[in-house]
Amino acid sequence: MLHQMRDAATGRVEQVELSTGKVYDRNGTLVREMVPMASIAGPGGSEIPLTALSDYAAKCYYESMARQYGKPVTMSNREADGRLVKMDLGVSDVHIAAALPNYAAGYHLAEGVADIVSPPILVPKQSDKYFTWDNANEFKRKFPNASSPGGAVAEVNPTLSNSLYSTNEYALGAFIPTEIQSNADSPLRPFQKAVQMVMTNLLLEREIRTAGLLETSANWTSGNVQTLAAGAQWDGGAASDPVLNIHTAIEKSFLPITGIVWSELVEHDFVRNPAVQKYVGYKTDMPGIPSMAEFASTLRLPPIYTAKMKYTTNGGTLTYVWGNHVVLLHEPPEKPPSSQQDVATSYTFRWNGGEAPDGSMTAGFLVRTYFDPKRGGRGGTQVIVVHNDVEVMTSSIVGGLILNAHQ
Repeated sequence: MLHQMRDAATGRVEQVELSTGKVYDRNGTLVREMVPMASIAGPGGSEIPLTALSDYAAKCYYESMARQYGKPVTMSNREADGRLVKMDLGVSDVHIAAALPNYAAGYHLAEGVADIVSPPILVPKQSDKYFTWDNANEFKRKFPNASSPGGAVAEVNPTLSNSLYSTNEYALGAFIPTEIQSNADSPLRPFQKAVQMVMTNLLLEREIRTAGLLETSANWTSGNVQTLAAGAQWDGGAASDPVLNIHTAIEKSFLPITGIVWSELVEHDFVRNPAVQKYVGYKTDMPGIPSMAEFASTLRLPPIYTAKMKYTTNGGTLTYVWGNHVVLLHEPPEKPPSSQQDVATSYTFRWNGGEAPDGSMTAGFLVRTYFDPKRGGRGGTQVIVVHNDVEVMTSSIVGGLILNAHQ
């Protein structure tokens, strides 16, 4: 590529080939050849490479060429580097992409209901026994007799049973390499996110364990379980009657029902069910779809808790933790009960953990953090969270289970 210039000494117009230094007159005759230096002197005795200057000169030339053509052109000297030169500055010329300082999005689990269904009770030992006064004499009729003087008096005596609980250790950890923690951009907090993920997974597993315990029919007395057949499920069928099913469960419970738990899936079936809509339809003081509190008040039902927590299976399918069933439960006003006249459907016995010489213990949760120099070239920080729980059905005759509300 020839570049036109004027000789300062003679005033003649000449053309120079920038890549070789050869100078030609107007007729194309070689008149001389310039020898480029490797570098030129710069400020403070420094040297500026001519390659950098030639690159700059070429870019200036091709920018002028692009403006003349009115479109971007490609640099195509004998090295044929193929760089595209635009006619104007673009955003990428004046801005280098970087992380936003105030935005770091993510996901989180919906709130669970495990602590409502199976409230935790801190216990001093990993394993122990707990007592329950039997129900037989509480609900059985006694016939006091009018005895004659000195005659035998009818008696009724309490009976007692005990059960063994044994907590299980649930521990989960995360490792944050030093390189990750040191190089994270401003909106990212890897250590905090690691702790969040550990707690999220521990809570998810607790929710799954609690749902599995309460939704297993074998854990209930048979009289407290209803299995809905085809045609009676809440999402379809001529025999479907959710209010009847709930009333039946309430009637079968030995103690009053204090709460109803179902998934968001079952809630949607409930509000769309024609047998339920007849209770709220055409009432001027009711919204189109009442809230669960309004439903409970209108139908005179116990408080309703909708479990919205979901998780993905190994196949990637999004699944509700509390699936197709309905659980009715009784929870004493005092936890744990001390009146000897109350019992819960379920409790979670959580070991208080004893001493914690190498970590921080709060309400049965032990958190340990330490630097591990043996992992990776620079080591990293290890965080471990552990707790000991066991979810127990403390009574199989208070509350109830409605199976297959959703088909």
